[in-house]
Amino acid sequence: MTAKTEDSQVKLLIVDDNPDDRFLYKRLLEKVNGVHWSILESESGKDGLEICKNETPDCVLLDYILPDIDGLEFLLQLKNMAVSVPVIMLTGQGDETVAVLAMKEGARDYLSKDILTPVSLKRTILKSLASSRQPASSNWENKKKTELISEIQALEKKLAASTGIDALTGLPNRQSMLEKLDYEKCRFGRNGKSFAVVIADIDDLYSLCDPYGQETENELLTQVGQWLDLNSRRQDIVCHWGKKRFILMLPETELQGARFFIENLCEKIEHNKFTLNDQKTNLTLSFSVGIYDNARLKIEDCIQQADDGIT
Repeated sequence: MTAKTEDSQVKLLIVDDNPDDRFLYKRLLEKVNGVHWSILESESGKDGLEICKNETPDCVLLDYILPDIDGLEFLLQLKNMAVSVPVIMLTGQGDETVAVLAMKEGARDYLSKDILTPVSLKRTILKSLASSRQPASSNWENKKKTELISEIQALEKKLAASTGIDALTGLPNRQSMLEKLDYEKCRFGRNGKSFAVVIADIDDLYSLCDPYGQETENELLTQVGQWLDLNSRRQDIVCHWGKKRFILMLPETELQGARFFIENLCEKIEHNKFTLNDQKTNLTLSFSVGIYDNARLKIEDCIQQADDGIT
């Protein structure tokens, strides 16, 4: 296979049955400079294998969970077809066991779908293209790949910290949230389903924490962020926007649903104890909501709409 350089064309096959996920990958790739992507798409493993056989893509982004065969079976059948194409497995966060098995079966690398960025996609794809030229015995290669799993995880965490994850709370940061809001705005353009932006401010944070110092404040911010994340719905995104403020994005949610969500959080937080300087204490949060329900709105307008409601 001819080595790809950063200014060359890369034929990339995306195998994923979720059209929203495929759309997201393409949006991320559009933000990569120096590479022209020729995108092929498949909704099933068997169809993806046929494309590998007939189209010979330069690289494959492969979702582990598919409607007909899983990612490991895809790798096995690809190997039996004697088609040499580097495959990058897409997994959920925490699926390191799947990643190890995938790399033993021949995957060139893996990526967590939860922390994908343009930088991580480009880095991993180009690294896979470069390494596909290097011959090695399969036993040595499998052993080396397994040994490198921990290194890859460390690199992904470091990358996430610099591109999309708030270092203090472990939640998505402001830039990551803006990207997710932009993606949800594009989804609204296709399906017309509104979404809510909820702002949560910690009441009296500074007066509570000033006697104990910055470390105590940081610990409390982390606790609140984790509590919000734990008490949100699976599809919701919680981000640390900055200082004492968090923003939550609620997909496919109208105003009434957002208000019900906020009321539920207010009721739950009344019964929750947070740790402040080794003492248990109650906290309150101030909430406000903005609704994106008009294609003419800007994301900034929706955030401002919510911000105007914070007292």
